[in-house]
Amino acid sequence: AGLFDDLQKMQQQMQQMQGGKMPQAPSGGGNAAGLGGMSTMGGGATGGGICGDAASKETVDCVCRSSWRQGQVNPSKVFKKLPAANIQVLAGDFSIAPDKINTELAQPLTASEQNAEVANLDLYLNAFETGAIAYLYSEFLETTGNKAAYLSILKQVADSNSGFDTKKKALKRDAMQAYGIVLQHFQSRGAKGNTGLKYLEGSMKVGERKDAMIATYQLGHRASFGIGQKRDLTKAVSFMLLSYQNVMDRKNKDMAAQTAIPLSESFITLVNDEFLSLVADPNYKRRQMYLERIQDAQRVQADMMRSLQDAKGRSPQVLAITKAYLRKESEINAKILRAIGQEERATIEEQRVQKFASDMSKDAQKYKDYAYQSTETRQFLKTSLAKVNTLDGKQKEKFSNAMAELALLTIEMDRISRSLLSQFANGQLDMMQINVAAPILTSSRVTCKLYDQLNNVGKKVGAPKAEVKFNASAKNTVINAANNDD
Repeated sequence: AGLFDDLQKMQQQMQQMQGGKMPQAPSGGGNAAGLGGMSTMGGGATGGGICGDAASKETVDCVCRSSWRQGQVNPSKVFKKLPAANIQVLAGDFSIAPDKINTELAQPLTASEQNAEVANLDLYLNAFETGAIAYLYSEFLETTGNKAAYLSILKQVADSNSGFDTKKKALKRDAMQAYGIVLQHFQSRGAKGNTGLKYLEGSMKVGERKDAMIATYQLGHRASFGIGQKRDLTKAVSFMLLSYQNVMDRKNKDMAAQTAIPLSESFITLVNDEFLSLVADPNYKRRQMYLERIQDAQRVQADMMRSLQDAKGRSPQVLAITKAYLRKESEINAKILRAIGQEERATIEEQRVQKFASDMSKDAQKYKDYAYQSTETRQFLKTSLAKVNTLDGKQKEKFSNAMAELALLTIEMDRISRSLLSQFANGQLDMMQINVAAPILTSSRVTCKLYDQLNNVGKKVGAPKAEVKFNASAKNTVINAANNDD
């Protein structure tokens, strides 16, 4: 029940779109053939918002602080708000001594050591409500020397008393799920899997069961494959459906840039594929009902994809800005890489930028592979920046200059995003066109995250923080690049 509650609404929207009932945009709007009026998107008239009024100087710090997104955290302050590490608290949950735990966790499992409950911890990246636990979990995955320390923090939060505080409940629920899957994953290294299961089951009792996205998947997974129990498809679907619905909700929030912790594609695929496989199983008694609904949903999804493609043809402004933004982001990434001594990767990035520039054409699909590569570069940057401990004088200068460019890009993309949302609210852009704009609407989240990382490195190595002031009339803005590419 409730699996496809929005199906009828989606079908009605699709019928309206296919019938030609689209909002008619005025001159310069989303349906315009050219880029008329786009230069105003970077100006103060529509984009300044919270940080652009007379009472507050427009800065990158203000932009990143004022952009509300679920799960947003300041990485430099996360550990200050969590318990101090204490590996002794792990003693009862492992069959090995606490001082041996980090060594065991730091080594990846061999094929023979893996189990059917939690095969890969990377799959669950960002599958949390709270930014603090999402950040702590990602740090746990990336570190080798502090795994036991970070795990002890998760344990303490999982065991804390949340009372009736909604935020504390979310934090506790996330920590219980993270701690539970880590124990289950490392059973062959001394972790007590049954204790991990108890934490997962307990997380569903902290607030609403449906909010425990990982736990509901894991319990459904166990029932589906008969892990530690007799196989029960009805039980499996009842748990897995909750996780599936939660995943779809988070996907929508990510598309609307409402969350700072977007789910990994691997977790989305994991839950989606396993759930659909469950309800399509010949032995599942309600299989036919689900198959009919899934087929309806797939038809609607196909219609939506066609309409989305059509929307791209009606959105030359949005596509031009997206391509200009991706190009600018990669140019800055290359400068950062060169500043921290990653010369080879910087050269590769610069070559990709040039190829991307030469490949730009009327084909709106051209930038897709490039966007994927940008995601890889973002991850490479994060890992590389974490290893920077010192920079010479010349590197510091390059680093500060690149940081200043990133700050300007962040301010401009925040202005552009606000302008597009304003056009959507006024009927100048329709629902499909705003979906086309997803890379733009999520751009500030990407640049703010990188800016925080640069800020932390700058403080560590003593690189000066450049003061910047955005100028909409400057020649090197994203808007000007979009206009020129047209």
